[in-house]
Amino acid sequence: MNRINLGRFRAPSREPSVSVADVQRVRRQRRLAQTEQEYSTVRSHMRDLASDLKSKPTIDAKLIKIYGIVVIVFGLIIGGFLFYATFLIWPSFVENLKESW
Repeated sequence: MNRINLGRFRAPSREPSVSVADVQRVRRQRRLAQTEQEYSTVRSHMRDLASDLKSKPTIDAKLIKIYGIVVIVFGLIIGGFLFYATFLIWPSFVENLKESW
């Protein structure tokens, strides 16, 4: 089951994610690295970029709970409207429902 993408609700002050330019810059540095120290520095940059890509955003449990409550309330409201529409179209529906119970 896919989780809701909450990335669009985050504050605009959030750090930007990894861009194509970052990846190209690190690849270029990797090609141009001549010493082992330069190469290890480039590898650490690559690890940082990979961790940024693989890290999952934190999910606010309170926000998910509020969304769940909103979905349930909307479901109850829509269910009530459907029941009322059925009652208007077929008035004996409630009586048939009572008899079946």
